[in-house]
Amino acid sequence: MLTSAQIRAARAMINAKQSELAAAAGISLATLNNIERGVADPRASTLDAIERALFAAGIECESEGGSDVVRLSARQRPSGRESLRTSQRILELLDRSSLLKPDQIQFFVHLVPNMAGEVTEPCLGVLVTGAARRVLFDQAALSINGRGGLAEIAGILLAALALYGDRLLFSPNPVTSPHSLPTDHAIARLTAEPTDPLEHPRALFDLLGSWDECVEKAGSRDGHPMRDLLAFIGEEHELTSEPDPSPDDVDPELGAWEQSDEAQAEVDQMSATDDTPPQTAAQETGGGAEENDDAPTPDFEIVMDEEDESPPS
Repeated sequence: MLTSAQIRAARAMINAKQSELAAAAGISLATLNNIERGVADPRASTLDAIERALFAAGIECESEGGSDVVRLSARQRPSGRESLRTSQRILELLDRSSLLKPDQIQFFVHLVPNMAGEVTEPCLGVLVTGAARRVLFDQAALSINGRGGLAEIAGILLAALALYGDRLLFSPNPVTSPHSLPTDHAIARLTAEPTDPLEHPRALFDLLGSWDECVEKAGSRDGHPMRDLLAFIGEEHELTSEPDPSPDDVDPELGAWEQSDEAQAEVDQMSATDDTPPQTAAQETGGGAEENDDAPTPDFEIVMDEEDESPPS
């Protein structure tokens, strides 16, 4: 079970305040303060929430042979090729409440092989560097031509520019895919690559495909992250209230025509001649504590581990 001494040590390793850890764990500052001072008997669910927040920050706490161990993974590389989950994890790290506290964000474009080992189209990779660790995202196929890929990439760029505009870098040339390299070798190769400040997303989008084509495709679509990105950089396009179906919008179970304006007009005409009154669906109605960041560091083993760790069971 997670101990108060481990929590204090973990915070020291990632340079996190009590308020920051409490927010990441979804508990009150008073609760965390009492746990660290040993004056509370916390629920198992509360300790689990703290442990999950610490694990997301690269910390693992365990007991080995009667010793309490706190281990920090200085370099992490989330697995998984599913682009939506990858984009969500990147956005979580870029959030201001993230315990990683990004100091630098490096974007790069590389070719991700498919399951058959064949080279595919250019994909976005991200290396996020914080004070205590680095996190590399290069396993998923984040492509502007994938289903939803343009929205995911535009959302990532929007968050990065809005929150960390002066800390963004990009590799001006496509890099040799680090996909199959060990994590430390892949990060070393990327940090050795020449980089430029990312002042406008066009430079990165042109490596992935074409900025102008992406703007034409989604720049005027209401609610699309690409339109929000254009608005942020001061290049907002005229709103299109009813965009034509695109690969990102078309239901895979229907053809393009079934979702076209012509098909909708025919449905509207049929509805206008129907004398049956519409049915109405039934509706269901359905105290603060001060931080104590000066607590003494516990006397037990602290391990700096640079290998990837598996989530605690």
